[in-house]
Amino acid sequence: MGQRLAALVVACVMGLSLPMWAADQSDNERTSRKVAALFERHSDETIDAFLMRLRAAPPDEASRAKVVASLPSKGEVHPSRKDREKLSAAERILDYSGRSGVIMLKVIHGDSAFVGLYDRAVVLVTQEALNILEADELGALVAHEMGHDGDWDAYVTAMQEHQIERMRELELKSDGIAVLTLQRLGLSSERLVTAVRKMMRYNDWRDRMAGVTPQAGGTSTNAERYVSLSDRVTFIRAVSQVKWKDWTPSNAMSVR
Repeated sequence: MGQRLAALVVACVMGLSLPMWAADQSDNERTSRKVAALFERHSDETIDAFLMRLRAAPPDEASRAKVVASLPSKGEVHPSRKDREKLSAAERILDYSGRSGVIMLKVIHGDSAFVGLYDRAVVLVTQEALNILEADELGALVAHEMGHDGDWDAYVTAMQEHQIERMRELELKSDGIAVLTLQRLGLSSERLVTAVRKMMRYNDWRDRMAGVTPQAGGTSTNAERYVSLSDRVTFIRAVSQVKWKDWTPSNAMSVR
């Protein structure tokens, strides 16, 4: 991948390269409870109504065009037929989230498995991520990124001011939004769990093959914004069991 596009992946504010990271357990639990309460408080609404209220107005067309034009063409991958089938699952997520035709998907070469939202205009997906993910798993990660789309300015501020707990809250909130999006589309939110695990394992394996000792995912900013994997999975499964106004047994995730 060209150096400029590689730098974009590293700098992408809201992305899932998924570091191996374990924050303090008590901090994890406190943050998870706080964010879970947000979803529980609004469970008297329908999923559609709740998610629609969280959506931010999309950026204007000129701003989106400027972001897309800034992306270098070197390093872009033309997806295969099999990859396009996987990307169709991501397109379905964009459509439900009101971002079809607003946010574009772009496949790139990378050094890691990565899915990330860039400046509210493009979801960057590395070929490595496409290779290891199933279609619904890719859709689950894109649903997570749509959660970041609604909180973009808040997350940028949290990163700039190094508000670690706030970043963790927003990461979990995006997980919750992904859970509800998957449920609303008749998909198991367990696909988010398997996607997260696959990405972490692949990137850990890649580091070991390269002779690199994992350092909690690389940069401290990238690492610190996540709660531990076990707490994250517990949170995802807890949100999946919240009974919304339009809840049915088919909404609930089957825990594996």
